[in-house]
Amino acid sequence: MPLILFDTVTLEHFAATGRLDLLEETYSGFDEPRWVEQVREEVRAGAGMSKSQALCQPVLDLAWLGEPVEGPLKETLRLKILLGGTDDDDEHLGEAESIAVAAEAGAVFVTDDAGAFDFARHNGMLGPANVKDACVVLWEACSLGLITDEEITQFHVDVFDAQRTMRCRCSRWPGGDSLDERIRRLNRGRSF
Repeated sequence: MPLILFDTVTLEHFAATGRLDLLEETYSGFDEPRWVEQVREEVRAGAGMSKSQALCQPVLDLAWLGEPVEGPLKETLRLKILLGGTDDDDEHLGEAESIAVAAEAGAVFVTDDAGAFDFARHNGMLGPANVKDACVVLWEACSLGLITDEEITQFHVDVFDAQRTMRCRCSRWPGGDSLDERIRRLNRGRSF
C-alpha cells in the first residue's frame, strides 16, 4: 500500500471529536510512516501548552502513526516559503515537509489547512487524487461502514463546538440535504 501522511490540523480535528480511531480503521492498510517529523514536533509543542494539550496528547499516544519520517530539508524549506512561511518562523513547516515527502514517495497527503490543501492539490506536485481533507476521510470511513452520515454531521458539529474550522467544502450529502440543513436539524433546541 502507499503512504498516507496526516498534518497537524487534521489530526487535531479527529482528536477534538474523539475519533482518532477512524483514521486507524480507515487507513490501517497503508504503510508507515503516517506523519512527518515536523508534524510530530508541532503536536509535541501543542501538548506542552494547556490550551491544546487535550487535543495533542492523544495524537502523541497514537502508536498507529508510527515513527515519523524526515523530509528533504532543502525542498521542505522551499515549500515552507511558497506556503507563506518566512526564514524566521516555523509556520507551515509541517505542511511543507508533508508535501515534500508525499511528492517524493507518491503518497497521499491529508490536510485541513486550506492554503496547504490548495497548494498541494493545484501546483502539480501531488494533484487532486493525492490530496484529501477530513471530509474525504469521513466519506471513505462511511463507505467502509465505519461511520454513518449522521455521525459525519455530528463530527462537523463537534469540530465547530471545539472552536476549530474545517476545510470542508461539502455541498451535498448522499441523502440530498446540504450540510447546513443537516447541522440545523441536529442543533434544533440547542442553545449556543
